Amino acid sequence: MGDTLAYYNKNADAFVELTFQVSIEELYLELLPQVPEDGNIRDAGSGLTE
Repeated sequence: MGDTLAYYNKNADAFVELTFQVSIEELYLELLPQVPEDGNIRDAGSGLTE
């Protein structure tokens, strides 16, 4: 687990810099048409959210 924490500590600032401006709405607009009308989207809770 120490390797994992070291990785996140080393890369956290770069990750935020690269992803902070990502438009979640644009991603949803691409994803949602692919989900069947009676389909579900499961959120594993792995990652940053707005």
